[in-house]
Amino acid sequence: RMRSREASSAPLGGGQAHGFRQWWLNQSLRVKGRIVIAIPLVALFATTSASLVLQHTESRERSVGLAASNLTNAANLVLADMVNGETGVRGYAAVRDPIFLAPYNLMLTHIGADRNSLRDAAVVAGDRRQQQAVDATTGKMLVNFAQLRSVTSRGISVRNLRLAMEQQKTTMDLLRRQIADLTAGPAALSAATHNKITRLTTTIDLLDGAAL
Repeated sequence: RMRSREASSAPLGGGQAHGFRQWWLNQSLRVKGRIVIAIPLVALFATTSASLVLQHTESRERSVGLAASNLTNAANLVLADMVNGETGVRGYAAVRDPIFLAPYNLMLTHIGADRNSLRDAAVVAGDRRQQQAVDATTGKMLVNFAQLRSVTSRGISVRNLRLAMEQQKTTMDLLRRQIADLTAGPAALSAATHNKITRLTTTIDLLDGAAL
């Protein structure tokens, strides 16, 4: 009875383990050597292949994140240019002293290149429609700046000067909204891409460690 109890309490996989052990002992030394070499090679190949796939995915995500970041930066530069222009012409309109036009003149030296950079970034990011709306409003702002500077130079009445400044403010508020809309998506995409890259990098490091 004790022997039967011991037999019934034996692990279920014992027979399988014994069978595998017996099969292994029956193999020749050459077959054993090939198996011992093949197992780590297969594992190394699998982990290396997975790591390469993840690295390719990481590279693609970095490209997407870079395009989104470039678009956001270019849009913010255009907005900064317009703020400089607004500061300059409003200061000039308030005191009629050309020295206050310094930010406006600085804007004129940068705005052309910055508008081109925004257009190129939008082409890469695939967001040309909103960029074209921003560019059109930017053009209107430049016209408003020139008009306000001109009427100030001619000593126009305060009433007409106020109308020109109100028109400029309306256009500037529109530009701010358009740039906010343009950069909202890329900013969120850039943050999400950063998180994906962090996870991919961690996974790649783990796979490399497993391969070693």
